[in-house]
Amino acid sequence: MQFVDGEENQKTWLDYGYFSKQLNNKTRVISLNSNICYTANFAGWTAFSDPGNQFKWLIEQLEELEEQDAYAIILAHVPNLDECTRQYARRYHAIADRFQHVIRFGMFSHVHSELYQVMKDINSGKSIGMNFIVGSVTTFQHKAPNFDILYLDPDTMLPVDMETYIFDLESANKNDAPQWNLYINVKDEYNMKDLSPASISNLSDSILADKDVCTKYKHNTKVGWGNATPVPCTADEQTAYHCQTGSSDSDEVFNCKFGDSFWRTFTLDEGHTVVPLINYVNHHWYEHK
Repeated sequence: MQFVDGEENQKTWLDYGYFSKQLNNKTRVISLNSNICYTANFAGWTAFSDPGNQFKWLIEQLEELEEQDAYAIILAHVPNLDECTRQYARRYHAIADRFQHVIRFGMFSHVHSELYQVMKDINSGKSIGMNFIVGSVTTFQHKAPNFDILYLDPDTMLPVDMETYIFDLESANKNDAPQWNLYINVKDEYNMKDLSPASISNLSDSILADKDVCTKYKHNTKVGWGNATPVPCTADEQTAYHCQTGSSDSDEVFNCKFGDSFWRTFTLDEGHTVVPLINYVNHHWYEHK
């Protein structure tokens, strides 16, 4: 509990799993409990309003920072993509849109893969923010342990560079000592001038248009998979990775992949759960206006 400061933070952390912590006099880290939106979290199916008043609290935090001309960095587990229920995902997207000048970036995990996601204005579609969905130091199938170093501008707290490091298991076994090696510099790997939302959006478009870019991105999601030869992307994979990188919530992912087609109604996620059924049970506490 030492890392959770203050009685209020400790209460929200113990009761609902969310809290905030001041990083410096200009920036606050806000840690959300996005597990409530996970499509395989059965308790979340019947959360018919703002669970634990988390979004109400989040808005209050962001309004306070807005008044102070300060910044927020968002941390959460489940990313705002296709494994997050529509009600939560759309509401979070709206909050991120409203406070786009306060939120510097988001960092998520859950999928054990290295992914990037652009956040877009709900109405105009303009790129307004970015999320980094990072891999894991823990072991996982088809990938080596890895971690990232994200470099921030000290004045704006915006990301300016990012490096991914990979664990060398062969060296560790041979020398009886851990060995971490630089895997990629993200800007260099994808020939981006910066890590701005516009650059991430351009990468997303390139994944759809260029099979080689998609193959590189796919290979890097699993940090090289033991330096195996990259497997070329299929046309469906180009669409899938484009939709993953260029969508800001689960609705946008499914619209990108399937549009308004008949088959979208019966779309299955990776856990073979009928997503529309979950969203129906989850009730409509988000309404588009």
